[in-house]
Amino acid sequence: MVGLAIMVFQEVARMTDFLGPRYVCHAEVNAILNTNHASAAGQKLYVTMYPCNECAKIIIQSGVTEVIYFVEKRLNDSDIAYVASHKLLAMANIKVRKHQPEMDQILIKFEEDLL
Repeated sequence: MVGLAIMVFQEVARMTDFLGPRYVCHAEVNAILNTNHASAAGQKLYVTMYPCNECAKIIIQSGVTEVIYFVEKRLNDSDIAYVASHKLLAMANIKVRKHQPEMDQILIKFEEDLL
């Protein structure tokens, strides 16, 4: 998938005194909207956190066929948004899997002549 996935809190901070999830699009939505009108159908979506139910609906409607996430919130009965998300994505036959990194850390060494 070609799209930028960020939550833009700094811009929102300039417009309002309140920072919170009701004032911004989640990264999944930003990624789909920022595909520059290219179709997301049949594409993979890489996300940091498991999508909430609202993002799951947009993922389904966009035609994304696979979601790869890194972190999942621990589910319990009070996490209705994530329980619903699991159900929605399963009902839509969207493949969902946890990313399994091959390395547990990355070391970047900057050479003096590059700085």
